[in-house]
Amino acid sequence: MKKYVALLALAGIILATGCTSSDTSSAAIALDPSETEIAALEPDIAFLTREAPTEPETPPQELVTYSGNGLASAAVMTLGSYTWSYQGEDTDSCSAGPLRAYADGLITAVVDLDLVSENEPKIQLSGAELTGAQFYPLDESESCALDCTPDGSISFPSEAYSGVAVVSLSFPQGNADYYFAVTRSQTDPSQPPELYLYLSGTDIGLRLTKCGYTWTVEDNGEALTVSVDCATPWQLAQENKLSTTSAEPGSLLKIGLPENARIISAVRYLSEDETEPLDYSGNTITALESGVCRITVEMPQGTCDYAFDLLTGDMQSDPAQPAQPAQPAETAE
Repeated sequence: MKKYVALLALAGIILATGCTSSDTSSAAIALDPSETEIAALEPDIAFLTREAPTEPETPPQELVTYSGNGLASAAVMTLGSYTWSYQGEDTDSCSAGPLRAYADGLITAVVDLDLVSENEPKIQLSGAELTGAQFYPLDESESCALDCTPDGSISFPSEAYSGVAVVSLSFPQGNADYYFAVTRSQTDPSQPPELYLYLSGTDIGLRLTKCGYTWTVEDNGEALTVSVDCATPWQLAQENKLSTTSAEPGSLLKIGLPENARIISAVRYLSEDETEPLDYSGNTITALESGVCRITVEMPQGTCDYAFDLLTGDMQSDPAQPAQPAQPAETAE
């Protein structure tokens, strides 16, 4: 049985007005939805208890929920265009289109379609009716309608990779569109997959930080190789950008590798310019000492570096390492 850990991301951004609902400009579109920064809101008792006002001035915040990889998560979708009636006054708000909203970093909820459980993602309806859903690919190919059920479950076609889902809801006060981004961390051929580290005896995965890689993609029948550089894992740790895991010395850490992949290098940083080999066998690493760790994984399409910060025993036992507080396992965004 999966072990689920509730994780609620309270974030919401209401888009500025301006009728460009069909804007599909690719300018400044980021390639990785997981890099979108989520701005936290102060908790609201009425919202947390789902006791929404009986007559809100604007459409309420709505959640998209999803689970997988040992975690259960929820995120607030971004409010798009809507028509609304409040105290006898009717309002028409026309927002930026979904791809423009994505390019501007306004979409905070991200669902990894490779990690969701059956009948997910699911919209948590608060007195609303789900009237439809549409998928807009980031590559600006043709959008498509998504299958959905009255209870809020949405199904995506297998060929859907990175993009934006637009969910249409009907309330007693009017209609509203909501946006959330989707990605596929494991099967999107355009970049290396996300990898997860698992502590021995648990099915809760910690997402490793993806660093530099060399990757070959096919474009119109032609193989193109792309090399992407990145700050070193040591530098990322100094900037508090690495996922952190705590383990007892001697614990086994397993890396979830995709098919036909293998670890070809594993090191621990002693300083910014010095490393030592990590003990590993197959996809299993032995946790011995605290430090910034980097593994290099070889896959059919290329190689990619992944990093994490390991804490074993006394966090302050090695003052040369960048100290960080322990963090919970990350979700699939």
